[in-house]
Amino acid sequence: MADTNSNIDVLVAIDSDTILSVYGNGGSSPSSPQPVDNSYIYMIVAQDDALSGNAGGELNISASNGDNIRWRETTLSMNFNTSVVFAEFSTQQTSLITSPELVGGFPPDGDVETELEPQPVQGTPPWSAKETSTPYHFWQATAESPGTVTYHWVFQIFNSDGTSAGYYSWDPFITITDPTS
Repeated sequence: MADTNSNIDVLVAIDSDTILSVYGNGGSSPSSPQPVDNSYIYMIVAQDDALSGNAGGELNISASNGDNIRWRETTLSMNFNTSVVFAEFSTQQTSLITSPELVGGFPPDGDVETELEPQPVQGTPPWSAKETSTPYHFWQATAESPGTVTYHWVFQIFNSDGTSAGYYSWDPFITITDPTS
């Protein structure tokens, strides 16, 4: 179970190549996404944060009041063949978590937020690494009350040339626990 006021990081790896081969191009806008089977989506958290479904499409996590939940998206190819971006989040249980907000990315002022990330440097083994400034982003919400939240992600898949293949959606859930009960 997560400690009070901790960050729970959720890595969402989407099998975008298979989604494209099974469903074809998705919806033309975030308001009309193509629903996809959750078996093509893998959500991963630290073992202590998982109640059930770790590394599956229906991850159920334990979050205490005040915990920040941070989602990051990627493809199984780590955005090499295709890439994904979360486009929209919605839930009907708004009293249980705050509305997720985009952190990082390209803000309206155009100044991209970056973090230092090691990248391998080719050479003679042993290989070395060099820190490189890399853009980052994640979506974050805060747990507010105990209960189960079903939420809906809309994501956009991009082909290797950067063109949109469309919008897709699925609906995982979160359980917020009260550590005092």
